[in-house]
Amino acid sequence: MSRYRLLLLALLIVGTLCVGISGCGPKADSEEPADFAKSGATNAIGAAGSTFINPIMAAWISDYQKLHPKIQVNYRPIGSGGGT
Repeated sequence: MSRYRLLLLALLIVGTLCVGISGCGPKADSEEPADFAKSGATNAIGAAGSTFINPIMAAWISDYQKLHPKIQVNYRPIGSGGGT
C-alpha cells in the first residue's frame, strides 16, 4: 500500500473517531429538565419530548384543563434527541 493511501486511511480513521467522540458528550446548551413536582399544583402531569408535536399537545392540554381545572399539565418541547 502506498504512503498516500496509508495517510488517507489514517486521516479517515482519525476523522471518524473525532466525529464519533464529539457526538457522545453532553449538549453544551442543554438545560436541566423542569421539575414538574415543584409546580405548586397538588395534581400535576408533566412530560417533555418532541418539538414536532408541541402544537397538538398545546391544544390537547388546553382542552384537558378545561375539563379538569385542578390538574396542571406541563409539556416541554425539548426535541426528539432530548432523551438520548
